[in-house]
Amino acid sequence: MNPARIMIVEDENIIAMDLRMRLQALGYTIVAMAATGEDAIRQAEAQRPDLALMDIVLRGALDGIQATEQVQGRLGIPVIYVTAYSDETTVQRARLTEPYGYVLKPFEDRELKTVIEMVLYKAAMERRLRESEARFRLLAENATDMIARHALDGKYLYVSPACVRLLGYAPEEMLDKSAYDFVHPADIAPLTQAHQKLPASGIVSITMRVRRRDDTYLWMEAVARLIRDATGAPQEIQVAARDVSKRKQAEETQQRLIAILEATPDLVGINMPDGKLLYLNQAGRKMLGIAPDQDLSQVRFFEFLSAEQAYQLHRDGFPDNPIFDTWRGEVTLTNRQQQTVPVSLVGLNHRSSEGTVAYTSAIARDISEQKKAERELYYLSTHDALTGLYNRAYFETELARLEKTRYLPVSVVMVDVDGLKIVNDQQGHAAGDDLLKRAAHVLRLALRTEDIVARIGGDEFAIILPSTNAADGAHLVDRVNQALAEHNRTAATGLSLSLGVATQSEATPLTEVLRQADALMYQAKAAKHARQSNQVF
Repeated sequence: MNPARIMIVEDENIIAMDLRMRLQALGYTIVAMAATGEDAIRQAEAQRPDLALMDIVLRGALDGIQATEQVQGRLGIPVIYVTAYSDETTVQRARLTEPYGYVLKPFEDRELKTVIEMVLYKAAMERRLRESEARFRLLAENATDMIARHALDGKYLYVSPACVRLLGYAPEEMLDKSAYDFVHPADIAPLTQAHQKLPASGIVSITMRVRRRDDTYLWMEAVARLIRDATGAPQEIQVAARDVSKRKQAEETQQRLIAILEATPDLVGINMPDGKLLYLNQAGRKMLGIAPDQDLSQVRFFEFLSAEQAYQLHRDGFPDNPIFDTWRGEVTLTNRQQQTVPVSLVGLNHRSSEGTVAYTSAIARDISEQKKAERELYYLSTHDALTGLYNRAYFETELARLEKTRYLPVSVVMVDVDGLKIVNDQQGHAAGDDLLKRAAHVLRLALRTEDIVARIGGDEFAIILPSTNAADGAHLVDRVNQALAEHNRTAATGLSLSLGVATQSEATPLTEVLRQADALMYQAKAAKHARQSNQVF
């Protein structure tokens, strides 16, 4: 199958080139690029693309909506709006052009490809439907079903003129020949069985391949009725046969499509307007905990969502959005085994000729690993790898956040691990790392859950105490010292910490409070050093 031919209509050159590269990477062929509505119409007439991606806001006399009226309305080329424009007046104008889909900026390549493939499929189905309706109308006007009368042994007694168009034979060429002379060898046995059932049933139906003059075969659906005379004795067989090749091809296409959907690792489902699932592939059944052979008629997609998420989707107009036919977002599904699965969900409304939603197709991709990786990346970006406490970047972010809030008073504690350099020099960095881990452990024991403690330097820790006055800040320092004393009673080697605490007043920036706490910590450290020196002498 040849790749879809796409025209890009975008007046921002950088965006247009980026979109072109992304579409080419997805396997599509870009046959035209336009920056104005006028140029889009000219290129659409010249290139006849399979699909146009149209920005609403364009330079020139015609905007994207006016261009769509020509490209889609007059030329019959399906249009997808690719835009971030969403004011009510523009949305109403865009809706009147009845585009095949919308992609709202920014979007991911996977989402863009999903919408394109769904729109191409929808356009192809509508095109086939139009072709089929035109063909059937012509058949009705010209009695296109082939009507035939057969003798009881199967020989043709009469054939209508439709045989010329269907099979390429003149009616007289088929007279005195048997139907078996034109049937595909593989269909002779089913035709024989149907022929044998006819005396008992009076009417039979069979779909078979019939040979044409050019030795190709045509799928035909034949209904045979046994005609009896006045005495009830079989007299002849009357047959009405019609070309069902398109239907067979559609069935084969559907079977291939279902095979593709069944091999897809993502959940693919079709939802009726009342919420019932019409189709769910095996990956979807596994994700939702539904048995492979379970009847879907009583299963509704929304039962796997929380009440809040179901309300949110209905609030956003999914699956019956009166304006946009696509919806995308992240939701959490709870399967029949009560296991939660975070998914990226894309839905597409398919409308009837009256404009109402006939059904909704949806694709859901399990993003559990992605979410896990995001959590791990966030943890690594906000925590110190050695101690597991928050890092300096997170500390500074929280300090800035609290500066803008009214959690007054706020106290800040600065902590220094005494003698870390000596331990590193004399015992090695492994011993120094152990000292830092023990310091972090002591701080955790003494702090409240709402307190923010971070390692902000080699041997320095900082603590933010929201809604904490000076007295409570001093009390927390006492708790740290008590936890430290308890730790040293059982530890093989001692741990010494120097602390300084300062409290913010309404007129004092937190950065100044941090500086004050740091200064007090160094004063405590100097006093401790002086006492140790006096003890030596």
